[in-house]
Amino acid sequence: MDAPLSLLRTVNDITEGLGAAGLSPDQVDAVLRFAQAADTGVPFLLSGGAGTGKTYVAREIRAVMQQAVGNVAVVAPTGVAALNLGGQTIHSFFELAPQPYMPNDDRIVPFPEESKRREMMRKLKLLIVDEASMV
Repeated sequence: MDAPLSLLRTVNDITEGLGAAGLSPDQVDAVLRFAQAADTGVPFLLSGGAGTGKTYVAREIRAVMQQAVGNVAVVAPTGVAALNLGGQTIHSFFELAPQPYMPNDDRIVPFPEESKRREMMRKLKLLIVDEASMV
């Protein structure tokens, strides 16, 4: 399914300079594919071997999507991964105590209706999860 022209046009305008910014044609293609997936609500997995530039591409994806749609958050399961992309740990972002959680865990409660965190979540346009295989 093709993404609406408005977002693709915005992303294409933004990505015109990515080749000059040091991205290879394949990496620019990955940014565009991510934009299409994000616009249609389809999950996107960026994968590759060590040293292939995944973190570099992820940083560019974040920058492009921040310009295209605004309000983008990046989370990761570890502090090092979060710092590499300028994000937060999953636990910090969702205000969870640093401990394991299981699905349907009754310790996970909704944010209060009038809280700043809940309002921020409502305004969030895109959530990028780095190192998702560790979650």
